[in-house]
Amino acid sequence: MAGTTLTPASLRADMVGPHESTIVGVVPAWSWGSAADPGFGLSGFPSAWTSPAYTMWGIVGPAASGSPATNVRVQIRHLRTDFKRSGVWYRAQSEKTGITGGNYTDFSTNASITADVQQLGAEGIALRPIPTGGTFHFYPSNRVPYARDMQALVVSMDVRLVKDNPNGIDDIDRARIYGVAAGDIYQSMDARWNATNWVNGHAPIGRFRQIGREWRTITAHLGLSTDAQFNEYIAWVAGQPR
Repeated sequence: MAGTTLTPASLRADMVGPHESTIVGVVPAWSWGSAADPGFGLSGFPSAWTSPAYTMWGIVGPAASGSPATNVRVQIRHLRTDFKRSGVWYRAQSEKTGITGGNYTDFSTNASITADVQQLGAEGIALRPIPTGGTFHFYPSNRVPYARDMQALVVSMDVRLVKDNPNGIDDIDRARIYGVAAGDIYQSMDARWNATNWVNGHAPIGRFRQIGREWRTITAHLGLSTDAQFNEYIAWVAGQPR
């Protein structure tokens, strides 16, 4: 896959260790507030969920201590979900033009305001982050069926920082913007989230990783832990269409 930055080291680092920073609106004491969290794992969702569904999702936002850069946008593209079942990898989600999510959300209160997002077609979206008030939560336009006997999964996205005003100052290197890849298992394909009806849980949430001016592939994964497993996945990814 041209342009990917996946290596065994990067995959391992996306799930091991503390977040590279806490970010606005995420409470460090939460199970995923300070480090990656497997959540349900591959099959720990309720047995009553007989027709589960899956979607990857992501968050980008400034460090809790703020980001001094003023002329930046976060470009986000290629949201992907890859499953391994019966020994075979397959791509379940591949979103280029339908990235969904229009709000800055404070996850500690669920308060949200409309985000400033530019649509870039096959190159995804470009988000103007705000220093306070929340992070940007996004996901593909559709869920996909999920099976309890999944052997591994990887969710991923490509991110980088670009100038907001092309003719303005270049202060990208002053930015402290972080992103995380994650996924949720839902009770069903059409179950809808609300604050009182528990219909989904994360599986997994990765580490918050800093975003810079070069493209970076950020992942979260389950069922992979050895270099052999990472290299098998990377070799398979290399043969998939961009």
